[in-house]
Amino acid sequence: MSEGGPGSRLRRARLDQGRRQAAVARDAGISASYLNLIEHGRRPAGGAVLDRLAGALGLDRAALSGEADRALVATLESAGAAAGMGKADRAGAAELAWRFPAWAALVAAQARDAALDGERIAALADLPAQDTAFGEALHEVLSCAASVRATASILAGTADLDAAWLERFHRSLDAESRRLAAGADALVAHLDRRAARPAARSPLAQAAVGDAAPEAAAIAAVHGRRDREDEAALPGDACLAAPPAAVAAERAVPVALVLRRLAALDPGRLLLVVDAAGAVLRCDAPPGFPVAAMGPGCALWPVFEAFRAPLQPLRRTAETPDGALWQVDAVAEPAGRSAHGPIFEATMIAGLLDADGESRRALDPPVPVGPGCRTCPRARCPARREPSVFAEGAEAGQTGGGRKD
Repeated sequence: MSEGGPGSRLRRARLDQGRRQAAVARDAGISASYLNLIEHGRRPAGGAVLDRLAGALGLDRAALSGEADRALVATLESAGAAAGMGKADRAGAAELAWRFPAWAALVAAQARDAALDGERIAALADLPAQDTAFGEALHEVLSCAASVRATASILAGTADLDAAWLERFHRSLDAESRRLAAGADALVAHLDRRAARPAARSPLAQAAVGDAAPEAAAIAAVHGRRDREDEAALPGDACLAAPPAAVAAERAVPVALVLRRLAALDPGRLLLVVDAAGAVLRCDAPPGFPVAAMGPGCALWPVFEAFRAPLQPLRRTAETPDGALWQVDAVAEPAGRSAHGPIFEATMIAGLLDADGESRRALDPPVPVGPGCRTCPRARCPARREPSVFAEGAEAGQTGGGRKD
């Protein structure tokens, strides 16, 4: 019997109500033997039969089918993969969500908090390079500290200073100390302002937290309108029936639209949209998939590979630094036009793969991806362009050194 499937849910609900199989089967209009097979996972439960069983138990169909828990289960499975859990252990996520919903919600919330903390750490690592206001404030503090230190050294090391020079050094020390205090206050105030709002990687995310400039808000409005248009073009779960390229051909819609809908229907999938310059236009990342909080991210992400062959969908297997495998679909398609030709955007989605042992070895060699060079622990990555803040990457200390497993 599959843990957390409709059969086990039916059995748990029936036992919780203290009802016998025969009574529930009679109310649902099926035989007790058929219900027994369903509860033990030997016969499927779907369509009208599941509706009648839900009615017999006084439950909503979504509660029995697991549809209501889909997002929660996806978050739990992603968190398990990020923690190094194997396939067998992650299989209990659905049962946890069904039997202990409060504990499951707590675990999911903690996983989201951990992912957010990781983003904040990555953002702080890149702060001096990405935030000019922070860089200027930090430079001011360091310059003043160096000046104060030099002046104090002269005063401490020179016993017979002329009175005029002594007065000049004292005035300089007083002025530089005041500058240092003012610079430190400005630096703390800037960090407080950043801490008061969630980290946001894209104009869409900035608009969601009310932290977008007018230009960014306009871009966010375009993405919000695109989401509504996507749902109108592919309502419900129509995009789940076949591979993205096949659905796009059948429904006469762009492949990128199908990818966005797949991500919208499954919160456990990553959605990443970038432009040809590497700027992240949209990023909805589940726990477990490492994405840089700032900067263009990992050059090995298949989303950038898609620009090499526009309009040609690609599918890759990606391996994150924690060893988890992800199935990745990406495509580059025109998003506008200039006087010199089309302007392309690339869209990528990634879903966690359950692959252990033989099934893992049967896959194509995965692409070793990471969040971005500054926060990626991989040593000797051929795409590394700057040292990592983590020990392993920092010890590698070189770019383009070739990956060594």
